[in-house]
Amino acid sequence: LDLLKRLERVTGHKPHRLLRRGLFFAHRGLEEILDDFEAGRPIFLYTGRGPSGDMHVGHVIPMEFTVWLQKVFKAVVVFQIADDEKYWFKDKTWEEIYELGKKNVYDIIALGFDPERTFIFSNRDFSRNEAYQRVAFDMLNHVRVKDIKSIFGIKDESLSGQLMWPVYQSTAAFSKAFGPLFRGKNVRCLVAYAIDQDPYFRLCRDVAPKLGFMKPCSIMCRFLPALEGDAKMSTTAKTGPPKAVFMHDTPTEIASKIKKYAFSGGRDTLAEHREHGGNTEVDVSYQWLRHFLEDDEQLADIKARYESGEMLTGELKKLCADVVTEMILEHQHKKAQVTEEVVNSFYSMDNIRLY
Repeated sequence: LDLLKRLERVTGHKPHRLLRRGLFFAHRGLEEILDDFEAGRPIFLYTGRGPSGDMHVGHVIPMEFTVWLQKVFKAVVVFQIADDEKYWFKDKTWEEIYELGKKNVYDIIALGFDPERTFIFSNRDFSRNEAYQRVAFDMLNHVRVKDIKSIFGIKDESLSGQLMWPVYQSTAAFSKAFGPLFRGKNVRCLVAYAIDQDPYFRLCRDVAPKLGFMKPCSIMCRFLPALEGDAKMSTTAKTGPPKAVFMHDTPTEIASKIKKYAFSGGRDTLAEHREHGGNTEVDVSYQWLRHFLEDDEQLADIKARYESGEMLTGELKKLCADVVTEMILEHQHKKAQVTEEVVNSFYSMDNIRLY
């Protein structure tokens, strides 16, 4: 709480709802980011996307939060399209992966990244850049195979690309990898990510002092639960059509998926529900509202009414569908305005404004 109060005081902005509700729940070095910002020293933000398919609502959470961080810190964002990773780990052709990456960028830009402070890059393409290669090579000279195998579960039968990949993801957390973008300065990085990405940035922090770089700082979020109540939403399903809510879904599809698949915390009978109320801890519709509904008072009212038995599961699912639909329709409207020319401008460092 003290850190959130300091964040609000230093930036002049109310903490994002995901911070207020503890959905971004852990960090490393956030105090150092605030120290730098308060002292007038630049910072930069790093996030990314592994293009394995169309984007769903779970994918946008760390990205939306990074957009907010960019706004409050007036910071440059470097956005890695991890196409090389998906080529090495997924059974798809390079052409398929590369096109998925380009397709995802339209959704990414529509989230509201500042065109004057955002550099998007294909990791396969940009990793050939001299400055990027120099940092990656220096990292490779300090990271042992046994560490990669133990941290990331790489096996003897894994591909050599899979073995090298963690270093290339980690490289982007160091400002020197972007050459003139940061005018050669050693600038501290803040990365917002889902908890499964943490091993990459522990590796970064271990290696940074050996390279003379600042340790990247991080802030971690919980997974948006899948509709069925699983820990993490997926773009694919083991059986039948995908049950994820995608950013291209129609209002009818969104409402249908939430009504049909969202795990309920309601009771078995109406009488039991009226008497004992629902369980918001396991109810997916409520958990989604925690992520997507901006109004804290409205969320608290929904929680109280559902837990008291006044609100039924069907009502809660409809509320959830309405909030998610509004968010996705707004996103689709913004995405329709993203042209190929706009995309190409984000792939260039030429117009980046540092301060």
